[in-house]
Amino acid sequence: MQRRSFLIGGITGSALLGCRALRAPFAPDALDAHELDTLSAMADTFLPGGDGTPGGHEVNALATLVDPAYGLAPYLGELVADLDQWCLASKHVGFLGLSAGDRELALEQRMGMHGKLVQSWYRTAYEGALALTKLAFFGGMTSTLGTSYLAFPGPSTGYAPGSAAGAWASRDRPHAIERGVTSAIRVDGEGEVSAVRLSVFAITFDELRAALRITAPDGSRHELALHAAGGDVTLDDIAVPLTGGPAAGAWRLEVAAATGRGRLELWSLRIRTELDEAAARAR
Repeated sequence: MQRRSFLIGGITGSALLGCRALRAPFAPDALDAHELDTLSAMADTFLPGGDGTPGGHEVNALATLVDPAYGLAPYLGELVADLDQWCLASKHVGFLGLSAGDRELALEQRMGMHGKLVQSWYRTAYEGALALTKLAFFGGMTSTLGTSYLAFPGPSTGYAPGSAAGAWASRDRPHAIERGVTSAIRVDGEGEVSAVRLSVFAITFDELRAALRITAPDGSRHELALHAAGGDVTLDDIAVPLTGGPAAGAWRLEVAAATGRGRLELWSLRIRTELDEAAARAR
């Protein structure tokens, strides 16, 4: 497998709180230095940098992984123990002692990419760690290096000072996907929207069909369909035709209709404004 293959497709596949099959410890212990170093190495394996490209370390993916707001923190100690035990059994050395290629192989094996016989019981926790690492890069959760490197959503030299442009993620607790349920993201800054893209992460428990409505601060709306037959589902970086209005204010995601059962885990926006386009033209 070629390097950076975990990164293909942007923030994909796994809902961020995908560890629903596991039982969290009642009072998880604080992570020790070895566990933190291992998680950081996992993020660097999922998202390797180099040649001027920011990686997991540069975007501080570790801070996103251990953030209690995303629900993965109670499983991280067990996840590290599972990974180390597998590496000791298969390579006679812990994860940190492996080469970059062997680290990638070990993660692929525990995530079930090489068959169920070597798949971990903690597969969903590994997938959650992968999704959070990607979120740290694409969502600019603790560092804007990833979003600046990508120059979203096209060729650009960056954002204008004071612009509302950037990556914005919901901070709500997970919501049941039911008609009328609404979540909001508050965007601050200046400028009118020149481009906006939406990502939605959800878990479904049976066949779910839902109509989602995204509403911009000026009241303009756009509807999207969400359909899955069970499991994790993602609307990944969808272009939304809500341009021309002010970027600042409350952006709302509403469930307009739904059949079946599911849970909205997280949604995010990536925005550019006409200020950014003008600044790019002036350079």
